[in-house]
Amino acid sequence: MVKKNFENLDGFRFLAAVSVILGHCAYFLRFSIDGFFYKIKNIPFLNRLGKFTYGMYAYHLSVVILLSKFFTGFFAEKTNSYSVYLLHLFAAGLFSLLISMASYYAVESPLLKLKNKFA
Repeated sequence: MVKKNFENLDGFRFLAAVSVILGHCAYFLRFSIDGFFYKIKNIPFLNRLGKFTYGMYAYHLSVVILLSKFFTGFFAEKTNSYSVYLLHLFAAGLFSLLISMASYYAVESPLLKLKNKFA
């Protein structure tokens, strides 16, 4: 029997559905009458979080793949549980943020300081 790359397609579909639902919620909140996103962008914590978005974009896929290997091995008996998928989603977001913060302060910020010397 040939082993598939995505043996557990149900979990993948669940995470995809959650992502689509959250994306649609964000889209509709952006165009709401009271300007929900306008109020959110003035929150200092979220404003600082914007520095790390490129790192999250760059590292997120690798983090998701590595964590899926961990979660598949560690939670082998509960692989089909939605709580495991939500934990995987939360852990992937958290680890992506931490890695992107480290990357920003160790790599991006020092290189941005050199920008004026070479540009």
